[in-house]
Amino acid sequence: MPNIIAFISVLSPLIPLAFCLYHFRTFQAELKLLCLLEVFSFICDILSLAVPLIKLKTNYLGTLYEIGEFTILFFLYFGILKPKKSKWIFILIGFSFILFSSLNFLFLQHEKLNSFTFLSSSIIFIWLSVVYFFSLMKDLPTYHLEQIPMFWINTAVLIFFSGNFFLFLTTDYLIKVSPNDFMVHWSLHNILNIVKNLLFTIAFWHAGRKGFKFLKQKTDI
Repeated sequence: MPNIIAFISVLSPLIPLAFCLYHFRTFQAELKLLCLLEVFSFICDILSLAVPLIKLKTNYLGTLYEIGEFTILFFLYFGILKPKKSKWIFILIGFSFILFSSLNFLFLQHEKLNSFTFLSSSIIFIWLSVVYFFSLMKDLPTYHLEQIPMFWINTAVLIFFSGNFFLFLTTDYLIKVSPNDFMVHWSLHNILNIVKNLLFTIAFWHAGRKGFKFLKQKTDI
């Protein structure tokens, strides 16, 4: 069963990618960034299947993906939230994460899953998604929330990183206690990835069908 879930997770980016290809020309820059993330995600997932053949450690590819995912999503939220007072704090957080994840990979968790990197990334995006929802509630649009692409994207980000936060919080313990059963626990990550891509698909569908622009929030942060 875990192998089936993992296989579905690997193929799940193809669903939102189909909408990306069909509507790419009409998408705004933020949606095109998300399309780039889906392409990057699919390539890394396919490469992960070849990891045993090329004798590459999974944490190498995982760390590369995490830094790429963070960079793309962070740029997306930076453009959507448009921070005024804390613009340089945002930039500092972004550079600090990339520096920390690089040092963590090189010196702290080089030979194992970089759970510290995944944990810090999860915390940052949980915070950003909550900030977006607060901004959205503060300045509600005149049309239905479910028709706003960013609503679905933000929901996907919150669900995905909240679930992964608890997973990576216990990763080291699970590997030590039951290393043979780790793939069963890792199924949670794959299920969250499938849910995330389905929610991204809904966002792309609304963006293409309705042609709504992203709802950018003018935050006080």
